[in-house]
Amino acid sequence: MSISRSIFYGIEEAHNSYSEMAGTWLWEGCEYYLTVLIAQRIKLAKIADWITLEEPVRNVYFQSGAGAPNIDIRINGRVDIALWEGDDGMTVPAVIEVKSSVSPSTCRNDFKRLCRIVTKTNKTEGYFAYYCSQEKPSEDNVISWLEKRAEDLKNEAEIITMDKTIKVVSTYEITKPEKFGDTFSSALFAVIRLHKVK
Repeated sequence: MSISRSIFYGIEEAHNSYSEMAGTWLWEGCEYYLTVLIAQRIKLAKIADWITLEEPVRNVYFQSGAGAPNIDIRINGRVDIALWEGDDGMTVPAVIEVKSSVSPSTCRNDFKRLCRIVTKTNKTEGYFAYYCSQEKPSEDNVISWLEKRAEDLKNEAEIITMDKTIKVVSTYEITKPEKFGDTFSSALFAVIRLHKVK
């Protein structure tokens, strides 16, 4: 199973389990719940030997052979999820940033951090996991709104990664709209992958 597919499963599980546990959708919950369930799904898929949460960017840089991080990506910053592999657990094949229910424009720093890591390291890929939900008066309205949100996310990633050595791959899923009173609600699960062009 791919990292992207595992992220989708983690988002879906967080969406469903939070609703069952709290009686409300995930947009009212904490982002960290989403992060933990994504990490657990990746571990279940046996994609990485080790997974860490809130890993310092400095560690990712040094372990990937990239030296010290650029000053413009917060030297003391952290990535939400880091995947590690190898007998010594010192290779970082992927890092993941997670966001829930925020505007695409507020994700620029996350895309910038992922872009810098992918550019500076030899084998590390960057992933951006995103969740949001919306309610509108009709099914078509809610789906259109979420499709536009997914497109806006991809555009933000492409603006930040104007470097032609990095490819942006965006995929998303929208849940079937559910009727609540006079409105329809639906959720967006999106994954954006940043990797070096071969």
